[in-house]
Amino acid sequence: VVVLDFGAGDGRCLGAFVDAARFLGDGAALRVVAYDVSRGALRAFERRCLDAGFEPIKDGVASKNPNVTISFETGGAGDAPEAAERRLETLGPFDLIYSGWGSTSAIPDLEEDGPSRQDRFLAVFKRLAPRLVQVVSSENNFAGPRARFDALRARRLAGDASSDLLSELRLATRRGHFYYPVSGREYFYSAVSPAAEAQRLFDAGFATVRVAACNVASFRDLLASPRLAKIEAAVLRKVDADDHVGLQLLLTRLASRGS
Repeated sequence: VVVLDFGAGDGRCLGAFVDAARFLGDGAALRVVAYDVSRGALRAFERRCLDAGFEPIKDGVASKNPNVTISFETGGAGDAPEAAERRLETLGPFDLIYSGWGSTSAIPDLEEDGPSRQDRFLAVFKRLAPRLVQVVSSENNFAGPRARFDALRARRLAGDASSDLLSELRLATRRGHFYYPVSGREYFYSAVSPAAEAQRLFDAGFATVRVAACNVASFRDLLASPRLAKIEAAVLRKVDADDHVGLQLLLTRLASRGS
């Protein structure tokens, strides 16, 4: 099984890959191509693998039990999606592409007109592999930063072309695009509704699309609190079942206990 880890970062999915290889069973092999625009992040991924007992090989690392091979590929932040495709197709074919949290959603448009780079990358994903697992941010997330950039775009639409406005807007020129603060810096991100996410995946050529809630609380809080993780799982069961009444009752009970 060959997986493209798009936006692999520092190896946040290493444990999941090892578990997946064990699930495949004896005699099966998992090959992962870790792709990221940050060479430093991929070096951190490699160090994480070595710390976990992987052995260095040409262009990557490998583990015998379970059988996992990981190679590292650095892309360019400004590369056209089609240029990335030409590079990646030499490393496939892929059975699955995983684009995790902050990968597809963090791709900005370098030009305001024409198809978005995110949509073009989705089309590339479809040409490279039959299956895609993707984590994106919904429109009820980062409400404050999104409202700020919605207001900036409204000012621009009304005719404000001042240099101050453009320098604050930067690459967040399309609906759902924004910057959010982290440790004194601002990072580009984007949000998409479930319906729009499904439609753009269909438009990219995927025949079957399933959109499901991934998390409500932050990953950092979930990892720190088993109780919160249990509540999160109960909430997601209601969300996935589209059980609005059940969700309201659950949240009401949780609020009453916390007050």
